[in-house]
Amino acid sequence: MWYPEGFYLQDESSSYLSKEHYEKLNFFENESDANGIERHFQIRYIGERTSGAAQTHLNLLLDDSSYEGEHTELTNDTNQIFYGSSYKKVEGTDVVTLSPSEHEANRYFALVVNHDETRLISITYRLNCLEQATCKIDTKKEESFFETFINNIEFR
Repeated sequence: MWYPEGFYLQDESSSYLSKEHYEKLNFFENESDANGIERHFQIRYIGERTSGAAQTHLNLLLDDSSYEGEHTELTNDTNQIFYGSSYKKVEGTDVVTLSPSEHEANRYFALVVNHDETRLISITYRLNCLEQATCKIDTKKEESFFETFINNIEFR
């Protein structure tokens, strides 16, 4: 897997969890950018699953991260990839998910599954606006960055 430069794994137990056939990693960008955006990856690896588990994990990911289930599917030489984006904001005590076609996406998500559906990686990439800064998101740059990340996943 290609890990982007400038991200780190915190030295806390909640940032990394490893068990047999399961790993969870939380990567944070070294510092926010000039627009006040902080970037965060959460990556979960799940192995040795039955083929039906991929659909369950996809449904959970879409329920949590997508706008009305919107996502794209693609297949490459080694994997099937389900991915998409959304815009999330807090309104009072609720988190509202809005269309990325009407707002700059601040959440990207993907499920990468090997062809025999026994191993998968679930990825969430968050762009957090700090301290009400300008938070101008360069959508093309963020999409390209995320797509590079998910397309460079190989199961061995």
